[in-house]
Amino acid sequence: MEETRYFVSYHFVSAYGSSFGNKELRLPYRIEGEDEIQSIEEEIRKLIGGDAPNSGTVSVTVIYWKEFEK
Repeated sequence: MEETRYFVSYHFVSAYGSSFGNKELRLPYRIEGEDEIQSIEEEIRKLIGGDAPNSGTVSVTVIYWKEFEK
């Protein structure tokens, strides 16, 4: 299956504060509902250090996404 490219904008909160970010994601699936959004939030949480020791709770909320044109 071909990857689908998305622009994703998000907000995150951690023990160190909060901020906004955006990222290009290449996914092996299309975003079709909340299950995919929750998977993306979990992946971003890991990317920004949510699994690091003593990182505390990191919360990520996807604000917007758009598929790049082919």
